[in-house]
Amino acid sequence: MVRAPALQAGCQGFDSPQLHQPPQEVARRSLAEASGGGLFTHDLLATVGKPTIYTIHMPKAVMLWSGGKDSALALYRCTQRGYSIKSLVTFGPWKAKFQAHPIPMIKLQASSLGLPHHMIEIEEPFRESYIKQFKIMKSEGVEAVITGDIDYVDGYPSLIQQCCEEVGLQCVLPLWQENRDVLMHEILDANFHIVMTYLSHPSLDQSWRGRRITREAIQELRRLPIDLCGENGEYHTMTLNMPLFHKEIEMIAE
Repeated sequence: MVRAPALQAGCQGFDSPQLHQPPQEVARRSLAEASGGGLFTHDLLATVGKPTIYTIHMPKAVMLWSGGKDSALALYRCTQRGYSIKSLVTFGPWKAKFQAHPIPMIKLQASSLGLPHHMIEIEEPFRESYIKQFKIMKSEGVEAVITGDIDYVDGYPSLIQQCCEEVGLQCVLPLWQENRDVLMHEILDANFHIVMTYLSHPSLDQSWRGRRITREAIQELRRLPIDLCGENGEYHTMTLNMPLFHKEIEMIAE
């Protein structure tokens, strides 16, 4: 399991250019001269020569989780950067059957990640529904929302980002407008196991369903009239394994 490194740095004071005097003594004399030897000098001298620890605050975040390659890569990157992931959140109208992202498989992913998973129903009007849920999250201590969005869809801005800004939450988009080849090969280089689960473009026949994303598959996808990452909904994927999983998920063909 990949663990994010602690984001702390220590500073041990400074090196003295005067070789025959310890750094504390050089600092002591400099401070005393600058202050005229007053009482204020004594307070400053108390801290001279002591290490200083700087701590970078990383926001407590929820990960918007579909279970596909983009949300998995976004989670992986943010974990590497030190974000504190509080839980996975899946929005959706639960009356509909999720063929692209089966809920039972999402539950298995959450279990393998060791993270709580919350399914939240979003209803029309969608904007107001998202804002309501984000306000609840903020009241529970959430500071940031991470999404695997890569680009605008049909030219429209990100509704999630707009709603986060209105509520006062940070919207984190670690994959935003990155080169598609770079993203796809990063997934392979990090040993993600990704399979296609749903196809919605005429150039993708049924032989792609259940197929694993490999370098050969990427070469074939590149020749098709689609977004390489399927950002316009041309295809959907599920993650069966990634560096953060405790165990791989097995997909049984129906």
